[in-house]
Amino acid sequence: MSENTPVAETAQTAPEADAKAGVESLPQWAQDQLRKARTEAAGYREKLREAEPLVARAKELEEAGKSEAQRLTEALEASKAEAAALRHQVTRAAIVREAGLTDDLAEFLVGDEAAMRAAAAKLSKLATAAKGEALKGQPVEALKSAGQAPDDQGDDFDPAALAASISL
Repeated sequence: MSENTPVAETAQTAPEADAKAGVESLPQWAQDQLRKARTEAAGYREKLREAEPLVARAKELEEAGKSEAQRLTEALEASKAEAAALRHQVTRAAIVREAGLTDDLAEFLVGDEAAMRAAAAKLSKLATAAKGEALKGQPVEALKSAGQAPDDQGDDFDPAALAASISL
């Protein structure tokens, strides 16, 4: 192994020596241009090393900006959805009020405004018909039986006094 190490070192130094010998064998104007190009390349490498952290920071800020933009976009979409839901609730409440429905029937109004209006009209007819049927079976206050004549006794009517006057 010790024999391989000197060979490897000589193999590495041989191209460097050949490159130096190759440059020295060039005419002076070529050597000057090569030296100038190498100096310029070294300057660019130095500027690149200085700029790399700045580029990385700019990318971080750009990503943070994208995240902020995405957050704002999501907030905007949520606000739009909430506004649409509130508009729908207001429209439903207005239709319920216009149709004369009770709040417990409002849950049956779904869809867009036209569908809610159509459903409200049907529910209003059904509710009115059901109310009329319900009234037929209920007694009405201050109704007299067929055998009694109407009188203006009002709220001062005393059945005990009436019974006493009849039995005498």
